[in-house]
Amino acid sequence: MRLRTFVLVALTASLMFRAHAKEPNDSKESLKQKLFARYDQQSVVLIPWRFLMGPRISQKLWGVDYFSLRADHFYKSMQVPKAFRKASVIDEGTFVSANQQGVSNALVSEPHEGFNVLKFYVKENEVILSLDSRTPGKTGYGLDFHFVFPRDLLASGDYEAIIKEINQYVLPQREDVQESEAAKKVEIQPGMSKEDVIKSLGEPLKTIVFGNRTVLKYQDVTVELVDNKVTELKAN
Repeated sequence: MRLRTFVLVALTASLMFRAHAKEPNDSKESLKQKLFARYDQQSVVLIPWRFLMGPRISQKLWGVDYFSLRADHFYKSMQVPKAFRKASVIDEGTFVSANQQGVSNALVSEPHEGFNVLKFYVKENEVILSLDSRTPGKTGYGLDFHFVFPRDLLASGDYEAIIKEINQYVLPQREDVQESEAAKKVEIQPGMSKEDVIKSLGEPLKTIVFGNRTVLKYQDVTVELVDNKVTELKAN
């Protein structure tokens, strides 16, 4: 009886160990599937402006092709390798490097310029998007964007943390459109303070103060406040 109990306990422990051992791999595989669905062969926008783009280079002998310019972005908790100190700096964690052809034939991206993701890769510590510009006159130009993450972060399958980092630079076009539409909708409610109005509409063209009354004049609307609370909104 004791032997049978011991075997049962050992078998249960073995199964539990195997289940836990598979979790990281299962998490990473699930992460890959989600990332491929989000980016591979999709339309995206490059949010920052003035990114350099280079022509696409094909090496038929080796069966590979790539853009002559690449960007490398390092996750916020990572130390940037010294080798990138000589690269062109976009921000403290993002760098652009190029070969000679890329430097002499580079074009510059516009804010929220549209790109197609030609190729997409998820490696041990990188997520790579090969971005081809959709702008007329820039066809065949783009860059390979390498997002470098800690290995344990990718292994953990933390999808939200990964896309939050990438979203600062590359955003699916549908989400960019949704954000632009949301930005157009501004709500001003009775009782809002002057600070709340300015946060929503920006600084007014003119501010008129008369006793406890304040009038904020904008190009399209005029907002009136009494005792620092919105009482009226008029279209100009």
